[in-house]
Amino acid sequence: MAEISGRGGAVYSSTSTVVIEDTADAWQADNATSAATDADIPTGQTGTSVKIVVPELGATQLLAHEETGGIDLSAMDVVYLWAQFAANGTTALTAGQVALLLDDTADCQSPLKILDIPAMATSGLWVRMILDMGDASGLGSIASVGVRQVADLSTYNFFVKDVRGLGFIDGMKSWTLNYQVEMHDTTDFTNGQATNSPRTFTAGLSTWSGTFEGHKDGVPVGLGFGSTIILALSESQTAGQSWLGDAFITGIDPNTPVDDTVTYTYTFQGIGELVEATI
Repeated sequence: MAEISGRGGAVYSSTSTVVIEDTADAWQADNATSAATDADIPTGQTGTSVKIVVPELGATQLLAHEETGGIDLSAMDVVYLWAQFAANGTTALTAGQVALLLDDTADCQSPLKILDIPAMATSGLWVRMILDMGDASGLGSIASVGVRQVADLSTYNFFVKDVRGLGFIDGMKSWTLNYQVEMHDTTDFTNGQATNSPRTFTAGLSTWSGTFEGHKDGVPVGLGFGSTIILALSESQTAGQSWLGDAFITGIDPNTPVDDTVTYTYTFQGIGELVEATI
């Protein structure tokens, strides 16, 4: 892959968010066999998901949808969700074979946005993702959200959980991420008997933290006293080029020079699993 410019990057967080669908109720099954709530949810999450059971279908089929009641997403930038592809025949999902729909009508038949679900290489694994909405100025009254099968696939189940809009942290211009695994020294006397004896190590726990910074543009993000935020660090607007997880904001450093703009530097400490960029 060719080099990419960082000018398409961004920092998104749940400090600016709109819940689109909490998956607490069954969806309307259109061409799917069913779209009921299910107890299969990501580790560490609560509530239910929606399990869409898909029979043999052709391409471009609306699987299921849910009315949302006229949600305003015009100030949001990406859609965040958990999804799981559980195959019966097909072993992996290629990018764009399934799409999330946002519609200003209740039946989800004329979507304003068709957002491709990225590749999901492992069947039965929950994946957290963000989908860029592009220009969201026309999304002031979203009446339904749905899932469409774009390609002709075999039978499978598709799970959805916690669909929401996330916004930029305005003014940010750069971010850094430090993602590490602890290494424990396991060298013992046996290792030491050899000539030019090397040390041996075993992997321990992982940790991730970092910073983001930029111009002050609106109300600053607050410190994380006992509460976390969803944090998405994007390299570009391309699906799969983001790092995503939950984090505490642990530090805020404003800078107010007489000869330049007011800037803020934020430090964060991630908790739980970090979703890595895949492309």
